[in-house]
Amino acid sequence: MNIKLIICIIAILAVATIMINNRRKSLPPGTTVMGALLTDEVHAGQRIIQTVGMTDDEVRCAIRDYQKLCAEEGEEAEKPVITTSQDTITLRLPNGLSYNSFCYWVNYIVYSNKAKRYNENVTGWYEVPATAQGAWKPFAGQALMFFIPSTDEEFDNVYFTDHFGHCYKQEFANWANLILLGKSIRRYQPLPTLP
Repeated sequence: MNIKLIICIIAILAVATIMINNRRKSLPPGTTVMGALLTDEVHAGQRIIQTVGMTDDEVRCAIRDYQKLCAEEGEEAEKPVITTSQDTITLRLPNGLSYNSFCYWVNYIVYSNKAKRYNENVTGWYEVPATAQGAWKPFAGQALMFFIPSTDEEFDNVYFTDHFGHCYKQEFANWANLILLGKSIRRYQPLPTLP
């Protein structure tokens, strides 16, 4: 009886492996999925989020709520260093913060208030090391600029513009394609120089 169970489990694992490999093979050439970005990621580089026109209370409330959400899911959210200059609040997340965590931070701050959206108020920068390989190689040495346009109705994605002005959409799923958009939605701004 135990041998039959073991053979059944091995067969299920083999079918699952074949399905995953076929899914990878079925993607169009040059397509990058979030899972590949996570696999090939080098955990180095600055992770900065700036808000303009949000109050200190709004930003701190978003941070607390995000950290609480992570704790409820058994995870610990990163603690940003917060600085304020005039109407700009800067969040410095730990250098090398993972790509998916950074994407979630940007998304959460934009949609942190159910009564108000902050699409035009939030911009993030994710610095890719010059030595990046694999799925990250096209972005090596760049500080990608993250945002969510006010036209977004899906709520579970982020957008970024590279320093060449190419705009991409990243949905939140391991097999979600990184989509090169036909037009730039937000003009690229370089990583701000911070004290």
